[in-house]
Amino acid sequence: MTLEELRLQVQHLVNFTPGTVGQDFPGVAADANRHVDWGINEAYRLEVELGKQNGMRRAFMRRHTVNWPADVTLLAIPEQLIDVDLLALRDDTNNTPGTLVTFPDGFYIADRLTWGWTSPPPAMTLTALYLSSAQEMKDRADVPSLIPQQHHSLLVWSAGVLMRSKADERPPEAWLRQRDEHRRVWYKSLSVGSPMLSSQFEEMQPMW
Repeated sequence: MTLEELRLQVQHLVNFTPGTVGQDFPGVAADANRHVDWGINEAYRLEVELGKQNGMRRAFMRRHTVNWPADVTLLAIPEQLIDVDLLALRDDTNNTPGTLVTFPDGFYIADRLTWGWTSPPPAMTLTALYLSSAQEMKDRADVPSLIPQQHHSLLVWSAGVLMRSKADERPPEAWLRQRDEHRRVWYKSLSVGSPMLSSQFEEMQPMW
């Protein structure tokens, strides 16, 4: 479902009509979706993080290629790698797959990555392995891409529960049961056919 489709379902669930006064979630007409969008995005963030913890985090692993010029000491971290859990970097300059990178004295400085106190000897092509996170949806056509289409109903129930809690009301037990059942199916889909491995390094191998 798109953000707009999620909005309609959540509005129906919580009995919210944008622009109508006397509701739990008031707001100016020009920003009628603010409360519903908050609920959907917060649900998206929460369910992805819970999926990592209770399902299989390998489902959220992604790769990104980073080109590091030889004359650059401080490398700007690509937008895709900001605010994510970076698991490893692999040097694919000469061979693919290459070897895991061990920096001489490398470390992060804000949004930069350093190669000791100098630039790397040759230009390098690195592959970054990271855990993706839920990105805020703003446009009506945006899609919660980290959760498959068949599990988008989870976001509707989760957002409804969050919005009721935000309004200082106890969510109906039926809503909690629906959310929990959708979570159970979501976690099962993450783990079925993906046995847990003995170490983080082994867990990363299939992604390489």
